[in-house]
Amino acid sequence: MAPADEEGTHLYLTGSPQEELELRFVEDDDDTGDPQQVFLECDWQQPGELLGVIEPQLQIPLSMDFSVVAYVMRQSEVAAESRIISSDGWMLAAGAKVRFATGGAMEQRSEEPPEDAPDAPPVESPGGSEIVGLTSIDDGQWHHVAVVFKAETAMAQLFVDGQWEGEEMVEVADIESSGPVVLGQDEGETPHSKDFKVFWKALSPSQIYGLMTDSKD
Repeated sequence: MAPADEEGTHLYLTGSPQEELELRFVEDDDDTGDPQQVFLECDWQQPGELLGVIEPQLQIPLSMDFSVVAYVMRQSEVAAESRIISSDGWMLAAGAKVRFATGGAMEQRSEEPPEDAPDAPPVESPGGSEIVGLTSIDDGQWHHVAVVFKAETAMAQLFVDGQWEGEEMVEVADIESSGPVVLGQDEGETPHSKDFKVFWKALSPSQIYGLMTDSKD
């Protein structure tokens, strides 16, 4: 254990994608008698609502484990899905449901079917792959959404309001790009995302639920 300090008991995650993570625990030295608690600290965050924000210093490649958490609001009358966050050959987007896509499947989609084929399924984009959540989020309310990516298995997991929405192995072999993280939609669009958090590790379902509920357990 590291020496106690005035901040209480915390779990600190330090480092970067190029550095090995260091876990440091700090003991709670108060005498209240309450059980010791550990708080999960994110490695990068952007609080509040935002629009078209680009953070050149932050990259989240598919060559590493990561977890991204944000709040999203969607209105049912919005026809096209909107980007939540994208970087290095992948994108998390929100239409009627949350979608995580890689490669060619990153192209944003319209929720409206073609006029000449209203019942036709959406056309698949060439290359890449995707996973789509189960829960409809186009109700005008803020929803807690998260994607967890495990680089060794190329497995992506989706969560909505703290609940597991499914997982799937995604295609990453054809991805060679390296670009900055882009948050939210382009200028002129209505802000619909807020309170981003990034972790350089694959969080567990219980940790995702704890972030959504602000649990200290």
